[in-house]
Amino acid sequence: MIQNGSILRNDAANVYLENIPFDKFSDELFAVICTEGNLFSAAALTKYLIEISGRESKKLEYFKFIASRCKDDVSGITVSIRHLEKEINCNIVSK
Repeated sequence: MIQNGSILRNDAANVYLENIPFDKFSDELFAVICTEGNLFSAAALTKYLIEISGRESKKLEYFKFIASRCKDDVSGITVSIRHLEKEINCNIVSK
């Protein structure tokens, strides 16, 4: 795709994260569509961290990349996690 001269939209990586089913995520494709100009939404960052499973060796690296380019204040992003009929609300970057 890129070799034939196609130009990716600046939001391609963000749209990919927001719309890809959690079990269809590809580390290889994500690496290709990520550029320094990418900006990410809080929804994309949260989905990547909570739902998407990829190679564990890349998870932290990609999380840092996405968080550093997040359009929203990362410290203010909260999520609700439900497990075994219990729910917890937490900040995604809790210390």
